[in-house]
Amino acid sequence: MKISIVLLFFCITTYAQKNCLIFFIDKIEGRPNAHIIDIKEGKDKSIYLLGECKDNTYKKTSSWYMHVDANGKKISAKHNDADVSNLKRFVLSKNENLLVVGNTESENGRSQSYTRLYDKEGNIKLLTVMAMSYPIILGDAINVDENQVLIAQSNDKVANGKYNVAILKTDIDRFLPMEIVSITSDFDEVPTKICLNSKKEMIVSCIRYNGESMSNIIYCINESGSKIWQYEPKVDNSFLNSSITIDKNDNTIFTCSYRNASTYLSSSVVLKLNPKGELVKEEVFDNIKSNGITILKNGNYLLYGANFEPYENRIIISKAAFRIIDPNFKIVLTDELGQTDSPNSTLPTNIVTEMPVSSEFNNAVQLSDGRLIFGGRVNYPARDENDVLTPIRQNQACVLFTSADGKFR
Repeated sequence: MKISIVLLFFCITTYAQKNCLIFFIDKIEGRPNAHIIDIKEGKDKSIYLLGECKDNTYKKTSSWYMHVDANGKKISAKHNDADVSNLKRFVLSKNENLLVVGNTESENGRSQSYTRLYDKEGNIKLLTVMAMSYPIILGDAINVDENQVLIAQSNDKVANGKYNVAILKTDIDRFLPMEIVSITSDFDEVPTKICLNSKKEMIVSCIRYNGESMSNIIYCINESGSKIWQYEPKVDNSFLNSSITIDKNDNTIFTCSYRNASTYLSSSVVLKLNPKGELVKEEVFDNIKSNGITILKNGNYLLYGANFEPYENRIIISKAAFRIIDPNFKIVLTDELGQTDSPNSTLPTNIVTEMPVSSEFNNAVQLSDGRLIFGGRVNYPARDENDVLTPIRQNQACVLFTSADGKFR
């Protein structure tokens, strides 16, 4: 299967490096909808992107990979046409091999973990599907160091018949995972994020399922597998996403987004837990559906996702959005891709009026030079083979580069 990726650059201003919004418009046959799910920076300051691409029914999903330079110019790109159900993350080894992890389905519909090891050109070095006698739901992965990785997953192999969380450890280049921690619970629990603090304790956020209701729980586990503490955030049962990160003082920062049932607009709660797992601060931020949170070099927090907003009293659209907040949860900067930004500004007025562009950030990283890079998708009118805009809408992968303080205009 051939891949042809065209880069459209919409550069806004120039600092030491360019700050700009870049769309990766892929021409993968049968997979016209793409978005970015993870970003990593290499030793040479180049950038690795992992994405999903879906067919028009959104029932078939495959992965794509791209290696770009520090300004987003393509170095290499590859598409893997093997079906996956949900990609999660990738980690880099010392040799900058990429271990991609996610989920796929077996022939009987059972969820299994999906792993691919690529070299930096995107060539497959190792392909593994863990075909176990029990279902596996893989949640997240994180580097321990340049050689090893921790994988957080959920399985129902325990005696109580519930999906419980297990932590696995393996070398990246030789994928031979060994379970090192099992978290027993009377509920079905699926990990969403795993982090390490300065003591090498594992902080794991999970979604807990209890009948028809859902909630969140956070565990702190030491290297020997003992539970240090657990905390259950009190959030709206209609929550959409949840995630955690660890700040420089070993505080756990938790975020969770939820939607107002009457307006369909979103808000996000942010909690700070001290190293003992005690709540020390909580704040609700309106008009943003957080997909994650990351710590900046100056100690501030970067909350990223989308803002759902009414458009001309007719429809609800989403705009890729972010907030920079200080350690006291005061807003430093709030911004989003608006109607005057690309790609809206590049489209005919009648198209924008009838079909305004929506967008969303799924990931964000601070680069070694201080700039911020966001990865996600834009949803806007597709073009036919004659480069004419059509009523069909498609998701295209995008990245946004900003200065260290979040400025890009």
